[in-house]
Amino acid sequence: MPHAALPPFFRGLAPTLHIAHRGGSLLAPENTLTAFHQAVERYHTQMLETDVHLSRDGELVVAHDPTLERCTDGAGPLAALTLAELRRLDAGHHFTPDGGATQPFRGQGTRLSTLGEVLRDAVLAPLGCSRQMDFGVAIGYGSGNHPDFWIGEQATGDGFRESH
Repeated sequence: MPHAALPPFFRGLAPTLHIAHRGGSLLAPENTLTAFHQAVERYHTQMLETDVHLSRDGELVVAHDPTLERCTDGAGPLAALTLAELRRLDAGHHFTPDGGATQPFRGQGTRLSTLGEVLRDAVLAPLGCSRQMDFGVAIGYGSGNHPDFWIGEQATGDGFRESH
């Protein structure tokens, strides 16, 4: 693809990026604040990839699947529940780093989050930023016909700009 045809967010990015898919889904329960925090703070990821779905009351909830069974102790479509109902589910219930021998996040208070919480708590806070920042958000549609969000600082000619 010619450089001019790239969306502005992707122009000038370094050729190799460290991207945390679903927040680093092998590190912690996918798409949770815990996974995003580990990706940013521990592994210094440059870009977070996540998926969102609307709850019954219109909140953007960070989750890959349109249903709850695979990643929580809930059942049925995510869109059928309000954010308050979704917050009661255990998003760490099924996570296992060792092929099922342990479930270290089960019953530990890991919950589904909103996109706003992920932006505030996993992206801005580790950068020490309480001010508004210029973040690029690229939106595409995945196989489940739901939006995928790629979030990172705006690109410069040298890759991602550092913020202090």
